[in-house]
Amino acid sequence: MALTQLADVVVPSIFGPYAGNQSTTTSKLIQSNAVILDGDFSNKLLGGGSSFNMPSWAAPDAEGEYQLPTDDATEITPVKSAAISEVAVRLAGNEAYSSASLAGQLAGSNPHDALAAHIGGIVAGKRQKMLIDQLTGLFATALTASESDIASETIAGQSAATTFNSNTFIDALAPFSDKLGDSYSMIVHPEVYAKMLKESLIDFVSVGDANLRLPLYLGHSVVTDARCPKVAGITDGFKYTSYIAAAGAIRMGTGAFSVAVDKNELAGTGSGVETLIVRDNFGFHVAGTKWTGTAAGAAPIGSELVVGSNWAKVIDTKLIPLASIVSN
Repeated sequence: MALTQLADVVVPSIFGPYAGNQSTTTSKLIQSNAVILDGDFSNKLLGGGSSFNMPSWAAPDAEGEYQLPTDDATEITPVKSAAISEVAVRLAGNEAYSSASLAGQLAGSNPHDALAAHIGGIVAGKRQKMLIDQLTGLFATALTASESDIASETIAGQSAATTFNSNTFIDALAPFSDKLGDSYSMIVHPEVYAKMLKESLIDFVSVGDANLRLPLYLGHSVVTDARCPKVAGITDGFKYTSYIAAAGAIRMGTGAFSVAVDKNELAGTGSGVETLIVRDNFGFHVAGTKWTGTAAGAAPIGSELVVGSNWAKVIDTKLIPLASIVSN
């Protein structure tokens, strides 16, 4: 019986770019209008370095009055544009998936065949987790002023005022209504999404193929992800963190993505083991923020991204188009 080998179905130079592109197109969060692909950020990731300056210019004060005209020799005082020092950090990781050739022979198929078909979704899930970890870290310290914490620490204390609903959603947006714009994306835990459905405030619109339906909450797109923080209350019950982002609030860069195939004929006491190795480089950046931490390894991992002291804001909070709600 002929056995299809991993090298027969995965040509690294072809499969690497395909899988990298698939990982972007299969991620619901990355496909939302909250995230935009940034070519400049991607180019920086293709070079060296673990963090990158993302220079921008602060908008001049729009609240002050005009300088009054006079008929004397007094000169007008120019308003300067100040540079903002934003810093993005490289996210990277490797993963290897192996299977024994003997197992494939006994099963009549190679498990890597199925893995190759789903690798884009696997990578997309890992990237999505890192983005939520980064948002968690930003709201832990730098963006706390943009967080509405209405949750109760006990089940007994829960009420309409502590659970996610249309009123709490609108209240969370109120301080940023003049900056966030009209189109938001929401990132919520599936149990919060279920609450939205129970409110009968979710509408569905068809996108492209009639089989693809986009959920909208009060007209805003909704992405569900079980990786959104779900934390036990001090006494009982749970608290959920939902994120709200204006269109383009998060910039994504994609660096080198590659796959390699290794076959060890001596492993398995001569039966052979095949390994598919995935190497990923990418990053996310929220305008107006910077990475201030020092990763223990070549790039920060999730447990480092969620630490609030590793992030800082460099402009007024109300100019950063993100908000979060902590609710029951």
